[in-house]
Amino acid sequence: MTNNSKHLRIVNRLNWYRLASPSSDNDLPIYNWYPYKHGYARGLVSNLIDEMSIKPGMNVLDVFCGGGTTLLTCQEKGIQSLGIDITPFAVFLCNTKLDNYNYNKVLKYIEYFKRNGTEIVDYPGTDIVTIEKAFNKKMLNYLYSLKKEIDKVEEEKYKNLLLLAFFSILEESSKTSKSGGFLRLVERNTNPKLSQELFMSRLESFAKDIKNAKRNIKLAEARVGDSRYFNTKMLFDAVITSPPYPNRHDYTRIYLLELAFGFINEDDKIKELRYKTIRSHVEAKSPYKIDRRYTPSRYLKSLVGKIKKRKPNNNMIEDMLYGYFEDMYITLKNMKRFLKKGARVAFVVSNVRYCGINVPVDKLLARTGEAAGLSTEKIIVMRYRGNTPQQIIKYKRKPSRESVVIWKYN
Repeated sequence: MTNNSKHLRIVNRLNWYRLASPSSDNDLPIYNWYPYKHGYARGLVSNLIDEMSIKPGMNVLDVFCGGGTTLLTCQEKGIQSLGIDITPFAVFLCNTKLDNYNYNKVLKYIEYFKRNGTEIVDYPGTDIVTIEKAFNKKMLNYLYSLKKEIDKVEEEKYKNLLLLAFFSILEESSKTSKSGGFLRLVERNTNPKLSQELFMSRLESFAKDIKNAKRNIKLAEARVGDSRYFNTKMLFDAVITSPPYPNRHDYTRIYLLELAFGFINEDDKIKELRYKTIRSHVEAKSPYKIDRRYTPSRYLKSLVGKIKKRKPNNNMIEDMLYGYFEDMYITLKNMKRFLKKGARVAFVVSNVRYCGINVPVDKLLARTGEAAGLSTEKIIVMRYRGNTPQQIIKYKRKPSRESVVIWKYN
């Protein structure tokens, strides 16, 4: 690959800028059941469905399903879809949002928890250091006890709905904040009584949404899997997804509270998952199977060389960038096995900047898709994002674009 973009069709759709973030869905029932910060809006999926001529009866794949926006939007429109994600919390979140619930049953569970309260027992402890920094002892005991009460519910999907309300209050009940790519410790006054009120309030909000929702046939599901190696018997007419951006955000840290309370309660197991994630952050490791057909482009090598000369604050950024595009190649190559001829593929991505050097992720990814056997149709530019305050001070403001790369499988 060279830095020659004349064969790439770049289209500005800057009126899509609000759709690049899930914040425009904050007031949208079901979509807003959990504040999953790393995703895009329902409107973007809807626009891409129109852009790619996806109709009911077709199958859509999302290999980084995250908060489930692609799956929910497809289900609303009568389109069957499958989601894949490496983190069990994301898969749980998607499937819980996608399910159908009986309003009266939800009310019964709300009344049960109002009437019976929570019998407090001692939290048994964990070797995940962040958990005991995030909560005081009283709060840990309350949350652990509430989770034990929820786990007693026998009907699986209603237990999951209760658990989603539980997960949705963890951040506000803690001394943490999901800030950018980190879970930061913050000063916050917390107490079990407020958390209990918050939990009941979330359940009542869920119930209201369920009462008013148009019941849909369940046309979507999410499964735990690795985008690079997953397998399925389904064939797909389209892909709408967003891989992690190569911006050093580590989802196993950002969603650590949810993972630790619901899925993985051992530090070694969290680290094991962290190492297996896409190499968009510096702690991810090389995959077990390396595709020797992939080689980094001269252009990528040139960019990494320039970054290296400026001495970034982490010497693993070089390996991360090389690893990221290798992982994207392996993902696209694996995904192509499940595409019908004529299928179209949309990846929502963002360019990044290190040491003042812009890395045009969208163009590099477009060429990576071509190496994997896809044909680039266009890059849709949605918005321009500012660089970090530290980068602005040192290298001035140089915005990076957030785009959708669209390919076709001929």
